[in-house]
Amino acid sequence: MTEAAETVTQPTEKQRRRVLFATTIGAALEWYDFTLYGIASAVVLAPLFFPSEDPLFSLLGALASYGVGLFARPFGSFFFGNMGDKLGRQKILVITLILMSVSTFLIGCLPTFDTIGYWAPAILVVLRILQGLGAGSEYAGATLMAFEYAPKHRRGLLAAIPATGNPLGMLLASAVFGAVAMLPTDDFMSWGWRIPFLLSALLFVIGLYIRSRVEESPAFEKAKLERPAARTGMGELFRNHRGPFVKALMLNGGPNVTGYLPAAFGLAYMTATLKFPPSVGVTIFAISNFVLLAVQPLAGLLADRVGGRRVFIGGAMLGAASAFPFFWFLESGQPPLILLAYLLLFTFSGGIMLGAQASFLADQFPTEVRFSGVAISRELASGLVGGTLPIIATALTSAVNGTWLIGLLSLVLMLIAILGAYLSRGLKAVPDLAPPSDR
Repeated sequence: MTEAAETVTQPTEKQRRRVLFATTIGAALEWYDFTLYGIASAVVLAPLFFPSEDPLFSLLGALASYGVGLFARPFGSFFFGNMGDKLGRQKILVITLILMSVSTFLIGCLPTFDTIGYWAPAILVVLRILQGLGAGSEYAGATLMAFEYAPKHRRGLLAAIPATGNPLGMLLASAVFGAVAMLPTDDFMSWGWRIPFLLSALLFVIGLYIRSRVEESPAFEKAKLERPAARTGMGELFRNHRGPFVKALMLNGGPNVTGYLPAAFGLAYMTATLKFPPSVGVTIFAISNFVLLAVQPLAGLLADRVGGRRVFIGGAMLGAASAFPFFWFLESGQPPLILLAYLLLFTFSGGIMLGAQASFLADQFPTEVRFSGVAISRELASGLVGGTLPIIATALTSAVNGTWLIGLLSLVLMLIAILGAYLSRGLKAVPDLAPPSDR
């Protein structure tokens, strides 16, 4: 062991538990915010902030504002990912938590188009951008923090636990929005829809308290002692780690297909095209996320046994096989078949990929560029795929009067993800800072 490594305090089991709780809470808040906006886009934000005589244009306006947040995420990943490699993971995770929470709370306070005219959608888009900037490194920072605290033989499972903040946040958003959606329509459209946005303040208070007590990643502290700041972060990533970055970008497209198509397009399709009441889509989404809570850590556990690359490819292959059936079942208009579609694409395919991705992606980059590499590759894919796919899906289904074309595009994107994962081999060795008793 080097002299630098010896000066770094080894993580205890108590510290690991605190890190897992703190990172999971933050990830849950991120996905609560984004899921809430996705659900509200079709149901509330379209008529209240983007009114139009043509419901399609109103829906496209709301989905475009949803996409703006995703387009902002890469910019957040560039800035905060770089700072996370230079200043530390813990500081950045506190800053991003604050940025996301304040933006979401203010959306709940925002007057509608009928009150302040075009200022309403303009301010909404600004808040959505700020929300996206904060989220641009939240999930990446949470999973890699757990990864760097974990002993080598448990990295798959422990890194996948903060990833469960994804379904936790989505489940909470679905439950809260579903509850207020049962209000009388006039009450719901006038003030009830604001409640879920305002309630994000509770998660923020809990998350901020816990995160302020978490110590810096021991892997980052070791890297800081061994390398100068000039050889860390985004600059170093693009100078010497371009190959792993491109492959990471390719594989990250897969979870965006399985996540954002059901979360944004699928829910909007059920409301606008199938004319289902909002509670139907919200219930289907809630059930899917409840099952996802078990799928992700199981995928992480399996990644510890057979390798994250194999598990990720298995999930992506299921996603490729489910691309067309998802839309066929959605078009059927039968809630049981739609639930099956969500379980196949969103829960099992997406859950397996995300559970394996948490450690597999972090393993592609050394400590000094890990935050930048994980955050930027994830969020560029979110902007390019997740941010555009719901809008493209809406436009294509209207243009060809069917879903076969968006099904084909989804299949192609899944095959690219499989290729990216297949070409990604990871590092030869990632330092293990765990005490011998934990190995």
